Amino acid sequence: MFFHFKKATKVNFREEKFNYNSGDKVLLLVSYKSDQIKMENLLDRTGFLIRAFYTNPDKSYGLILCQPIRY
Repeated sequence: MFFHFKKATKVNFREEKFNYNSGDKVLLLVSYKSDQIKMENLLDRTGFLIRAFYTNPDKSYGLILCQPIRY
């Protein structure tokens, strides 16, 4: 899922400033069918730290809260 900017926008987040132009897009989420171990490995390899991993009882759905390791 992406967020598309319709006009130039400046965003201040913590100590960082981000400038977006009309037409720019930001990736908000990725839906991926996998199992918990594969997802943990994928996030680890791509530089994310898992803060929480929630699944329903039969583990057919999951929600992962993560953050980039550099923050």
